Amino acid sequence: MKCPRCKNENKLYFYEDTKGIYCRKCIRFGKVYVNQHIVSPQVYKPKIQTKIHLDYELSDVQKDAIQKVELLYEHHNKVLVYAACGAGKTEITLQQIQQHLKDGKKVGYAIARRQVVIELAERLAQAFPGVNVIKVCGGYTNVIDGDLIVCTTHQLYRYHKCFDLLVLDEMDAFPFANNEVLQQLAINACCGKMLLLSATPEAQHFQEVKDGYMGQVSIFERPHKHPLIKPKIFRLPSILQYVFCFLCVMRHKGKWIIFLPKISQVELLEKICRRFIRCRSISSMTTDKDELMAQFNNGDFQIVFATTILERGITIKGVHVAILHGEHVVYTKASLIQMIGRVGRKFDAPTGYAYIFCKRKTKEIEACKKEIIMMNKKAKHV
Repeated sequence: MKCPRCKNENKLYFYEDTKGIYCRKCIRFGKVYVNQHIVSPQVYKPKIQTKIHLDYELSDVQKDAIQKVELLYEHHNKVLVYAACGAGKTEITLQQIQQHLKDGKKVGYAIARRQVVIELAERLAQAFPGVNVIKVCGGYTNVIDGDLIVCTTHQLYRYHKCFDLLVLDEMDAFPFANNEVLQQLAINACCGKMLLLSATPEAQHFQEVKDGYMGQVSIFERPHKHPLIKPKIFRLPSILQYVFCFLCVMRHKGKWIIFLPKISQVELLEKICRRFIRCRSISSMTTDKDELMAQFNNGDFQIVFATTILERGITIKGVHVAILHGEHVVYTKASLIQMIGRVGRKFDAPTGYAYIFCKRKTKEIEACKKEIIMMNKKAKHV
């Protein structure tokens, strides 16, 4: 037996009712029976003539990466764009998106987290004036078809064999990473080419490249040509981590994201610190994340205490980052790189400060620092 949707063959996940045998591994996306044929939905595929509109010039490195992607697609259906945080990997997708829309082909842009879908849809709508860019995620499922679909990876179950081009952004992020069901939904949704984007690809992606199943383009230079921020690491007892962290906040004025591993920690710090400083907390339990981030971006408060929910997909001008309890198991090399990658992303704010406070240096912390140094060297930043 095999599930026609998630391709599960484990007998423990199958159950029989009066209509037949169905799969429980992917049942959250609706009941699918073993002998059922999944029908691709009817989607609108007009030929769309549109020009890419950007308020800035692409760098020579970005232009070179775009050409390499084009060449790799002559021999591969999948291409990995391995790009440093803030290197402009979204811009590298624009020419492929434009070409597919011009040819009357369907384009999907999938990313793991809802907050990023909302921001990304706005960016793509600005880049393609006149194109109907729709977002499909929690709270936005009334309209599910448009010229260009931006969705969470969970929503890909709606688009079986629909996308001639599927851009899969941050495919190493939770909850997509190591989730066999979501990964199969992405495969099912794509009937043409796939473009994978990440600053922190996993070993399996590099192995696919090595084995010749996927092409790879690397881009480590940020458009403003400033290096990635190297984190300063301090080994301290827990209580001193908080003391030194707030000394850094007082010393370096500006916006701060202070990462902590637990929801209870971010909520407690907000309760304590709101008495003497403008701050808020954001975690998976926060119901008004979008509004809070807009307020933070506007400078309504100085500090956000956050879990790893803010490690990816956000760009805040002039932000600094501090990571507390850096030895915690929740912090992987990838998450540390992503958190530090929030700093220095803007042309008019290309620098900043990043700190990791920990009781001990873990392999993940050392690997994070080593990879950032490697990226700066390859981008010719010493």
